Amino acid sequence: MIFFRLLYSWPYNFFKKLNIFLDKKQTKFQSILIALSGNSNDYKSVQIAKNLIEKKSGTLTFVHVLEIDLKTPLDAEINEQTIHGDKILSSTLKKYNIEGYNYKSVLLQARDAGPAIISEASNQSAEAIIISKNKNHEQNIFNLSKTTKYILSNSECNVLFIQT
Repeated sequence: MIFFRLLYSWPYNFFKKLNIFLDKKQTKFQSILIALSGNSNDYKSVQIAKNLIEKKSGTLTFVHVLEIDLKTPLDAEINEQTIHGDKILSSTLKKYNIEGYNYKSVLLQARDAGPAIISEASNQSAEAIIISKNKNHEQNIFNLSKTTKYILSNSECNVLFIQT
């Protein structure tokens, strides 16, 4: 299920933005930021990003955020988390066949992932952010994390939310 964050005057803008995805020519983005979690749902995010990016001139930015608690200084090096974050980024690049695409991988440390992702999207001039989440199949409940809520509420660019 994909949700699109749309402008407030929803009927006209909804169909205008939805047309991007339904148009046979299919408009391509120049810059997409993909927030990676290290879960199996990253695969779908990467596949959608590869379909939406302009292959020759577009840039995919893969971001993983290490959330640092308040007791730890933000600039402190946390070896275990850093190694785990690097593994997520490097395995994504290897697993999902990114060759032939322009890409960057960014590992961030922040108190909260939401503002860090929004800030990085702004720094990279991203036209879209792709975030994903696993559905809780046991309880069949749809819950958004605080990170997802923050991104959907505060992003200045398009946001694609994927639930797997």
